[in-house]
Amino acid sequence: MKERSFLNYNVDLKKQEEHIEEFKQLSIDDQKRHLVEILDKNQLYVNLSSLNDKDFNCTDEEKQLTEDFYQLEKR
Repeated sequence: MKERSFLNYNVDLKKQEEHIEEFKQLSIDDQKRHLVEILDKNQLYVNLSSLNDKDFNCTDEEKQLTEDFYQLEKR
């Protein structure tokens, strides 16, 4: 996640690494909850203007879904 996701700016990666063994001892559900908590929720979608931004690394399918989402209603 730290390589391919947008984490909340408040997340201290060093602290996360220091507690990795404790994290591994959590149940899978608790691990999932923790990981969802540290994601930047504002980055769960990609704005139309950012589709080709290399930082987002959008697939063709993601680009198509985003374009479909933003499509104006046809008259």
